[in-house]
Amino acid sequence: MRVGAGFGFAVLIGIPLGFAMGYFKTANSNLDPIISTLRPIPPIAWIPLAILWFGLGMKPTIFIIFIGTLFPIVLNTQQGVRGASRRLTEFALVLGASRGQILRKVIVYEAFPSVITGMRVGFGIGWMSVVAAEMIAAKSGLGYLIMTARWVFATDMVLAGMLMIGLIGFGGDLVLRSIEARFMRWRAAMVVS
Repeated sequence: MRVGAGFGFAVLIGIPLGFAMGYFKTANSNLDPIISTLRPIPPIAWIPLAILWFGLGMKPTIFIIFIGTLFPIVLNTQQGVRGASRRLTEFALVLGASRGQILRKVIVYEAFPSVITGMRVGFGIGWMSVVAAEMIAAKSGLGYLIMTARWVFATDMVLAGMLMIGLIGFGGDLVLRSIEARFMRWRAAMVVS
């Protein structure tokens, strides 16, 4: 639940933010210094502030996951929008498409692979972040289980917790890959196996 909530908030904020930064020069020039300053700060470094702001429990953990997940989504979306084919955009203009149609029907499709990549990378970082946050700022979860098992030298529980984290992360990645495959069938023809 924590990873889903933090990841969901990051997707809801990160994709529009990345589109704005990739499409509008003023948005990029205003937001890029902020993103570039906050991005290198590890999610773990935010834990003391998260605890001060939200206390212990779900909220600080969701915030840590949100912070860890947000930046890969924003940057990959931004690069996907910037990397949209200029030739396709010009063809659409010649054929009479409006700026809104170009954004919705050309740039969104061109950026989608980068958006999915950002989501996949962000989801992985979200899982790493949840473990760190649960070890410090939560009273339940796999990270909490691993820390509790460590104190009683229950190596099997530590390994089981680690394995569960890996399996759930793998399952989440499979879901994102299936979304990618479903919405990007046109791209599969371009890939040689």
